[in-house]
Amino acid sequence: MTKTDVAQQIVDIQTLLEIAKDNVLEEKNDDALKLLHQASREMKTVAWRIVPVLGE
Repeated sequence: MTKTDVAQQIVDIQTLLEIAKDNVLEEKNDDALKLLHQASREMKTVAWRIVPVLGE
């Protein structure tokens, strides 16, 4: 995983959070919760994969 890959994953997480925010505003709470769980999983994955990349 390169720094570019990590940066792209962060952008993807930001997108998930933006969509979740919009769902909350539209009172689509179940959809928002699913997206928040997905974003949380992605953040954990990135956190584990980022250590060797940023440690370079």
